[in-house]
Formats: sequence, structure tokens, C-alpha cells
Amino acid sequence: MFNLQDIGRRLQEERKRRGLSQSELGELADISRAAQAAYEAGRNAPDVIYALKASEAGLDMDYVLTGRRAAETAWEKFDWDLATEVMVGIHTVSGELGLTISQDKQIALLKLLYRLAARDQATKLDTNTLRDVLRLAA
Repeated sequence: MFNLQDIGRRLQEERKRRGLSQSELGELADISRAAQAAYEAGRNAPDVIYALKASEAGLDMDYVLTGRRAAETAWEKFDWDLATEVMVGIHTVSGELGLTISQDKQIALLKLLYRLAARDQATKLDTNTLRDVLRLAA
């Protein structure tokens, strides 16, 4: 449930965790100390621009807004099906090409190919790209 007082309390907690005063965070987020104090007191809701700037200042805005740390929810955001498809593709295509790829390179390839597919919002792994990348990695 949306509760400004809880958001304000967590915002203050995060500001203090980063070792910032209200004035310092306000300056980083382009707001006044009074506006920062109003957010922390739960009198006003921070806007999205503030949230982005506070995040850039090192505050965990997932935690501030939801009460759950970004690290706690990361696994929920990870596309395990895509990662599995990438890993299977690496093994299949490397076998087809007769390549032996070290475990360290497989992990690096998984990270790279996952990031590319996720960025492009791909629902299917592009095997031509996979072949090209594996040839370069070999």
C-alpha cells in the first residue's frame, strides 16, 4: 500500500546511509532542504526526476519506494528462460562449430549475449549473432 510516511522514513534512512545531510541530498537532486525535509516527513511525494537524481546519488530508490532492496528483487527481474536459452545456445553452437570454450569465456558470453537480448527485448535468441560472437570468442 502507498504510504508517504513510510516512503519518507525510508528516504531519510537511505540519505543517512549515504552520509548525506538534507541540504547535501537536496543539492544533488536540485531541490531545497525544505523540500527534502517535506519528502522525509511524508508531507509531499517525490517526483520521478527527484527519484532518478537520488538514485544517481547512490540511494536505493527501489527500497525507498517499495520497502524492498534492489538486491532482493534482482532475481525477480532476471529472465531465467532467456539465460537458459543463451546458455543452451552457447553449448549447441560451439558443438556445431567444433569450438572448445572455457568456463570463464562461457560466463562472459552469457553475460554479453543476455545483455544484448534483454536490451533488444528479444523473445528468441538470434542464432546468427550467437555464431558470430562464438567465432570471435574462440
